[in-house]
Amino acid sequence: MGPVARRCLPLLLPALLLLSLAGPSSASPGWVQKAPTPAAGGYGEAAVGTGSHVYVVRCYSSTSSVQFWRYDPSSDSWSSLSTAGLASGTFRNGTALAWDGGDYLYALAGAKYEDSDRRIFLRYRISTDTWERLENTPGPQGAGDALAWSGWDNRLYALLGSSGHGTVFTRWSPPPAGGCWPAPPEGWTTGPPWPGREEGTSSLSGASTTRPPCRTSGATTSNSTLGEPCLDSRSGGGVGDGGP
Repeated sequence: MGPVARRCLPLLLPALLLLSLAGPSSASPGWVQKAPTPAAGGYGEAAVGTGSHVYVVRCYSSTSSVQFWRYDPSSDSWSSLSTAGLASGTFRNGTALAWDGGDYLYALAGAKYEDSDRRIFLRYRISTDTWERLENTPGPQGAGDALAWSGWDNRLYALLGSSGHGTVFTRWSPPPAGGCWPAPPEGWTTGPPWPGREEGTSSLSGASTTRPPCRTSGATTSNSTLGEPCLDSRSGGGVGDGGP
C-alpha cells in the first residue's frame, strides 16, 4: 500500500461505516411496491405515519365493520388492531387521521353527501390499543375533511365540510389546555374565496359519484358503539361521497 493510500484510509473507513448504517434512507428514490393491505378498497379510509409505523383505518361500506391495521416498515408486514366500540360503517368519505407525535392518533369520521350533520371525532391511544369518542366537531364533516397536528402549539387543526356544507377551519386543544373546539371563524364559509375561485363559499369537495371498490370485507355489528348508527349502503350509495 502506497503512502497516499495509507493517508486516505483513515478517512474512508468512517465514510464506509456510515453508508453501511444508512438503512432505508440509502434506498433509491421512486416508488417501490410493498406488502398489500389485508383487504383492498373502501369508501372511508385514511392513513397516517408515526415515528415507527403506518396506521390505516378503513370501512368498505356503511354496513361493514371497521378495519384498523398497523404497518411495520422494518418487516414489511401488517397487523390488525382493536376496533372495539366502533360501529359498523363509522368511517366514511373524508375520513382523516393525524398523529400528535406521542401516544395518540386523532380521527375525523367523515360523512356521505346524504349526511346532513355528521360530526364524529375520535381518538386512538397507541399504548393501550383503545378508541374513545371525543366531543363533536363544530361543523358538519364531509369529503373536504383534513386533519393536521401542529407541533408549534401542540394543537390539532381541521378543515371540515364538503361542497354542500362549505368549509370550516378550526382548532382543537387537548387537555389540559382546554379540550374543546373553538367556535368556527366568523363568516369563514361565506367569506373570501379560495385562490383560483372567483366567488362563492370556500369549500374542499370530493368526488360526486361512487364506484364500488374491487374487494369486499366481512360485515359485523358491534354491540358497544362509539359511532352513530349507519344507513344501509344500498339505499344511500355506500360509505364515502354517497353517490348520486
